[in-house]
Amino acid sequence: MRADEDDDGAGMRSAHDGDRLVRDIDARLQGDNGGGAQRGMGPRKIRVNSIGPGAIKTPINHQAWDTPAAEKKLLELIPYDRVGVVEDIGAAAVWLASDDSDYVTGITLFVDGGMTLYPGFSTNG
Repeated sequence: MRADEDDDGAGMRSAHDGDRLVRDIDARLQGDNGGGAQRGMGPRKIRVNSIGPGAIKTPINHQAWDTPAAEKKLLELIPYDRVGVVEDIGAAAVWLASDDSDYVTGITLFVDGGMTLYPGFSTNG
């Protein structure tokens, strides 16, 4: 999926897209169905991780939060009770790239305010 495309026409993507991307890269690098990139890079101390963003206030999904009614509906899917901002994703990326996450590898870090905990998330509400 290109960065300017979306799954449902409303600008919202599944947080699991990151998982799929990592699995695709794994398969291409190692010719298997997952974990290959990390297995191949781990001995070199190269960590392979991805970030699964939840609802983040960006232009691509503005219709999901740009009116009070739309934001109220979106917040029904977010246990943390706020829509994320790009700084949330940036902070996660900086942490994953830092030595503070040295032993964190082969994961998708969901930065979603708990959205993936809700059954309705898989169908966008």
